[in-house]
Amino acid sequence: MLDNILLILDRDGVLNLDTPTGVTKTDELVLIDEAIQGVAHASKLGATVYVCTNQANVGRGLLTESLLLDFHHKILSAVKDHGGVIQEFFYCPHRPEDDCDCRKPNTKMLEMILSLHPDKIPVFVGDSSSDLEAATRTDIHSILIGTGKGLVTREAYPFHPFAMNFSELIPLLAALNYHHVSKTLLTRSLEIKENIYTTFKLSHFIAQRVSDNGVVLSIGNGGSCALSDHFVAELQIRFNRERAPLPAVSLSSQSSSITAASNDYSYQSSLLRPLESFMNIAPASILFCFSTSGKSTNIINAAQLAKNKGIPVVSYIGLADSPLALLSDYIIYAGHSRTPEVQDLHEFYVHQLCHQLDLIYTTDQ
Repeated sequence: MLDNILLILDRDGVLNLDTPTGVTKTDELVLIDEAIQGVAHASKLGATVYVCTNQANVGRGLLTESLLLDFHHKILSAVKDHGGVIQEFFYCPHRPEDDCDCRKPNTKMLEMILSLHPDKIPVFVGDSSSDLEAATRTDIHSILIGTGKGLVTREAYPFHPFAMNFSELIPLLAALNYHHVSKTLLTRSLEIKENIYTTFKLSHFIAQRVSDNGVVLSIGNGGSCALSDHFVAELQIRFNRERAPLPAVSLSSQSSSITAASNDYSYQSSLLRPLESFMNIAPASILFCFSTSGKSTNIINAAQLAKNKGIPVVSYIGLADSPLALLSDYIIYAGHSRTPEVQDLHEFYVHQLCHQLDLIYTTDQ
């Protein structure tokens, strides 16, 4: 799941509690259990993990390198106890006034790690401005984490990719790994993080509805109709893994029914009777609505019918503020109003959802 990821971590405030003057004694090294478990989980999912840390107390004579290595061995062992691996610790022993090229935000340590794995996607996770600046200078992805100084740092970097903890970090890494998200796309982390968490929850909700004999119903107009068809094909046939086919129907592609309903009633109500026919026989179904504007009348009417009948509505829209969003139980929004960008992002999130369903319905996770 994270086999393409080169995960580079700061230490103090990320893996262990920080202190105002730095960790210099054995009893001051307090590991963050959630972080240790998170690192092990990332490692078991395939990430290659390194640590990159400033340790100026060595240069100040307040910490011996021997004790520093003991600290690192303790962290390595803790991660190993949870089934994970940290490849190596890179540390800078110099003081700020030494003007070295390895102390973050300088880049020598990061460059050395990158040279070991040139084909992987590097992601630096830290809690301080020096971590973010080092990643920027090295031109790699970085994610600010909410432990340590992370929440204070976030005040100065409110729009930087952010994860409160490792539980929130893993989905962002998964998105990078499987879809090779561009740095520009990851910068929209507020939308991406929310949408990916929604996707994770949605995948399990779909599995629940299908287990209750529900059907995944999907609708859209134009390019969104094409994405609706694409989504249904991934469910019926396969995505990346062999699994049982999932019950899914793209109602908008049923040309005879749509044109008959449009002719006999109106295009605005063209999806209602096809939708109602499935709701009657499969009341545990779920309706997916793809609409770049979130304002298409026929899609809104179908969502309203589903809502009235107790059928959950999932909407893939451009902007969160739209009429369709008000009728939706789950919302995936692109954060754009331009159709090409919206459709590109909708396909990205559809693939993420299909991947999560693959994980649910296959045993080799």
